Amino acid sequence: MEYVKARRLIAGKSTVGLVAPSGIIVKHELEAGTAILRSWGFSIKLGRYITAKRGDYSAGTEEQRARDLTEMIKDEEVSAIGCIEGGFAIAGVIKKLEPEIFDKLRKKPKIFFGYSDFSLILNILFSKGLISLHAPNVAGLSQRSLDSQKCLQLSLVGDTPAEIGPLFDWEPIEPGFTKGRLLVSNLENLMDLLGTPFDPLKNGDDPLILALEEVGGNKSTIARWLEKLMIHSESERIKGIIIGRFTKVGEVDYPIWGKEMSLKRIFLKVFGKKGVPIASLPEFGHIEERKKGFLRPRKPAGREKIDFLSLPTGIEVQYKVKAQSCRLTFLEKPFI
Repeated sequence: MEYVKARRLIAGKSTVGLVAPSGIIVKHELEAGTAILRSWGFSIKLGRYITAKRGDYSAGTEEQRARDLTEMIKDEEVSAIGCIEGGFAIAGVIKKLEPEIFDKLRKKPKIFFGYSDFSLILNILFSKGLISLHAPNVAGLSQRSLDSQKCLQLSLVGDTPAEIGPLFDWEPIEPGFTKGRLLVSNLENLMDLLGTPFDPLKNGDDPLILALEEVGGNKSTIARWLEKLMIHSESERIKGIIIGRFTKVGEVDYPIWGKEMSLKRIFLKVFGKKGVPIASLPEFGHIEERKKGFLRPRKPAGREKIDFLSLPTGIEVQYKVKAQSCRLTFLEKPFI
């Protein structure tokens, strides 16, 4: 499959469309996030229904959220589409979209960025051969470190680094060397698409390096998901594993087993027998969130570090894990 790249954003010229395809937004968090995007020189266009509410779990009806996303995709002025907030309601949006909407994006691609529930969209784009960004959502952007904000800004304008090297908080787990396409995702959202027309493992034939993160749930559930990946008909495409943050993960059903099995051991048990390189990179994924509506105090200047890498999903990379160091080298730019 040939992968399609969108054009990089240009300060003073590009417009970013913002949608809320999942959870309810907090107004002051949205305002803080859009202020940052505007400070980078981007114009902002907001979806019509982003302030709508459906019960206590979604930003409007499935139809409203799907309409916002569709309109942003069709809008000629919009060069990038950002997710405002995560949640769990995005699956209902997918079934309301025109079946050919993602195919149309191959002709006029746009940058998509966000994470959490939005990973479902990013994974569908991957399955269609479109490169996107696994990155902070706009509602939480002001609470990220300044370095994390800068990482997103540089990614959007196409100025990504050549590699993520030893200066980051890597932990080598299983040594090895490989090349392939980087697929960055929330683990549950990846599992949700297996066996569907949007299955990222069944579309294309490139080797894959999975960068996975997760929030909540049992270790036993994660173990079952990983085993399911191993018995997938295209599991041989998986040539490397990067473990992001796994937040609020415990074990209620099997507490004795849960104390004995760390996440590292679970990944090793499943993927160690494949002989693929494995390392943890705890600088992307969910963090311990503050309560809704309350801002987390910022650390004094000079004491911050990156807490959320914006990672391009869909590009070719080289991945090397050694006993003392790890490197993820980008072999191409995500945007043109």
